[in-house]
Amino acid sequence: MPLGDSITAGVQSSDGNGYRDELFDTLDGAVSEGDVDFVGSARRGTMDDRDHEGHPGYRIDEIAEVAACTVPRYQPNVITLHAGTNDANENYAMATAPQRLKKLITDALEDSPKAVVVVAKVIPTAKPGLQPRIDSLNAKLPSIVSELRSQGQHVVLADTSDIKVNDGLQNDAHPNDAGYDKLGTDFYNGVVEAADRGWIKEPDAQNPSAKCDPPDDGGSAAGPGWRPLGVIAPGMTHPQGPTELADFDGDGRDDYVRVSEDGVRVRLALNRKAQAGQPRWKEVKFGIPILGESGGFRLADVDGNGRDDIVVLPPPGSDDNARFYLNLRVEDGELRWNVEDHKFFRNVPQEAVRFADVNGDGRDDYLRVGENGSVHAYYNQKTADGGYHWKEHQNWAPGVSYGSRSRLRLADVNGDGRADYLMVGKREAVHAYINNGGRGHGGFTEQRYFVKETGYPGDKSTFRDISGDGKADYVVVYDGGSVRAWLNRGGNT
Repeated sequence: MPLGDSITAGVQSSDGNGYRDELFDTLDGAVSEGDVDFVGSARRGTMDDRDHEGHPGYRIDEIAEVAACTVPRYQPNVITLHAGTNDANENYAMATAPQRLKKLITDALEDSPKAVVVVAKVIPTAKPGLQPRIDSLNAKLPSIVSELRSQGQHVVLADTSDIKVNDGLQNDAHPNDAGYDKLGTDFYNGVVEAADRGWIKEPDAQNPSAKCDPPDDGGSAAGPGWRPLGVIAPGMTHPQGPTELADFDGDGRDDYVRVSEDGVRVRLALNRKAQAGQPRWKEVKFGIPILGESGGFRLADVDGNGRDDIVVLPPPGSDDNARFYLNLRVEDGELRWNVEDHKFFRNVPQEAVRFADVNGDGRDDYLRVGENGSVHAYYNQKTADGGYHWKEHQNWAPGVSYGSRSRLRLADVNGDGRADYLMVGKREAVHAYINNGGRGHGGFTEQRYFVKETGYPGDKSTFRDISGDGKADYVVVYDGGSVRAWLNRGGNT
């Protein structure tokens, strides 16, 4: 059983096999034909035996939850384990990561008594901040393996020191094909060591009646209405600053943009759909040298052409106009803009300003959000002379008792063209209020636990259309710029 995260799944290998084809072919050449059988609930790649248990974006604790289901079911006699990259990427409880990995190993050996676990040192990456965390976890692995062996457990440590950053890991946590081949060889060497110790045994029969369901396309911790995509963007190393997702080229899929803290430098990568909602990213030139302070700008389609524009807000108390950077198109690998100044609402705290299309006419409306999450809407009505008229709809959303401005999200989650009202609850679940027209014009339909508690931070969560199907997906955007996503299959109803 190949067990682990996206590296086990083979993400960003040219054939989707990752290390598994190298391991399979080498093992198959060393034993009698038909003696090698990979097992697992997932299938990926072009190789004949594609079974595995690699789940993109999963941390050690999440891999352990999967293993608790699938190891008893398949009864593997060898488990090749690579885990910990996503813990490091999220900086998730790294102090306890070695203990969690040790428990994962011991639980797997208890669930499949004939098994040998070949655990790999986590492969390197040049992504900023990750390598020290990886080094800290790797430093603990020899003592973990030694301690388990002293207890009679069959555990082997796979040395991955031959895998270098230049094996495709300069800006990513996934190696290139050459790096994956090295990992396959490292695991093979670990299996050979186990065989030399006499630890490889005939496996017990599989137990398909094991009472659990491994993860599949039908559900996730977020609930049956969401399909986990894992980490869909590893993040940009620079500039340091906020990360946003918005549709800059008008193809319906939100793109990745990183803005420096001073608002001067901007990087943009377009979302090029690859498969099953998983994007691949193509960087283009942004074309705006200076935006001003990053806290004073918003991304919004104010002219209704399907492409997001930039609105630079005047500071409170200022007589300055708002500046609209109207998105013309992507041409010759660069985003083109037309800059206009417009009179705008003044003396409004910048943190209270949002833009979203709440009346479904294709233009994002101006919204003032109260500290309790209530919303006053001003519908965006473009005038004949090219100006903008804002038609007031007071108390478009009165807010909810547990709401706050910081936990409010506005996005079209049911695909009807109107942004819905979503509130992150105190325990990080998201409750939806489907927009039927707003207060006094159809109201809202409540859908509690539209997204169930996932264990990921609510203050990092939002909704963006990753797949381009018209329904906003659930995403978590970390401070380092990496993005985790769940595909919207209708939400939990």
